[in-house]
Amino acid sequence: MKGAGPSGPDLPAGAFVIDPAFGRVVVVPDRAMRKIRRDHGSYYQPYRAEILEAVAHADGGAPDPTQGRYRYWRDHVGGSRWLFVVVEYPPTGVGAVITAFPRRRLPRAQ
Repeated sequence: MKGAGPSGPDLPAGAFVIDPAFGRVVVVPDRAMRKIRRDHGSYYQPYRAEILEAVAHADGGAPDPTQGRYRYWRDHVGGSRWLFVVVEYPPTGVGAVITAFPRRRLPRAQ
């Protein structure tokens, strides 16, 4: 679900989704987009819409090794077999994408 919602100097208006797993707003801050482009830009040119799509319509998800974070993955989005998105959820408030990256394979179950 996209629309007007959280905003601020680091967030373009309307750039959010409601995460179906937790029912919370998730945003892709500009600082996350800069980090993703810096870390993965040589082989992945991300678009905010692809990242939000991976969260809103994930093919899977699991807790991240870092407490308070969750990983989502979506098949055939972002130029590779899988697009992984890591979202940090504070105890209250809006979830924020920390990073997104392509992968050829899903990691083995832990």
